Amino acid sequence: MAIEAKQYAKALFDIAREKDSLDENKVALKKLLGYFDEVEELWPFMLNISINKQAKKDVMTKALGDSASRIFINFIKVLIDKDAIKFLPDVDKNYNKLYNEHYNIIEIKVTSALALCDDDIQAIRDRYKKKFEGFDVEVLNVVDKNIIGGIKIEYKDRVVDATFKTKLMKLREHIR
Repeated sequence: MAIEAKQYAKALFDIAREKDSLDENKVALKKLLGYFDEVEELWPFMLNISINKQAKKDVMTKALGDSASRIFINFIKVLIDKDAIKFLPDVDKNYNKLYNEHYNIIEIKVTSALALCDDDIQAIRDRYKKKFEGFDVEVLNVVDKNIIGGIKIEYKDRVVDATFKTKLMKLREHIR
């Protein structure tokens, strides 16, 4: 991740903490990134250097409407002015990292071939709550059709890969 993204995320986080709007800004970031996912022309428009910055600000202000705070809208305008809107996905990741650290949350990403049922997600949450006593645990289930079976668990800087695909690849290398 770019150093700039970390700096922008920290700036937004610090202002949001000061204004007691950490949750509001987390939601606004997700919502804005959702717009970028929904409207495929938005990224090319925002990254086009020949388009006037004011036009980009107007589009973002309209897209966010009344759902975002003045702080967040001004933050997006700063990103546009600094030609740093391209860092938005990394700003979101870094902001979430700071948010999770602030609230003692460990985010666990579980990748599987099929969506896990609520009981399985709760079992994973309970297991890791015991492991990380004093922390709240959020489990995010990502479905990846390329996984034949099994699961891959990612948290902090660790990866526990118990997918059949990985096991088969290791077996193949062992046989060679």
